[in-house]
Amino acid sequence: MLGSFTVRSVIDPFAGSGTTGMAAYDLGLDCLMIEKDSAHVATIKKLLRFVGFGATA
Repeated sequence: MLGSFTVRSVIDPFAGSGTTGMAAYDLGLDCLMIEKDSAHVATIKKLLRFVGFGATA
């Protein structure tokens, strides 16, 4: 049953430093990250800009 579907997107409801999102990006997956701490959001945006991905928030 596990092999019967293909994962194309990931949701991370507690994004923190963005590790899950970065891993998803490396694997070519879409990722929705949710983070309420503005300091963490700033860090995630900085990391996404560093790898050349435009963040939307």
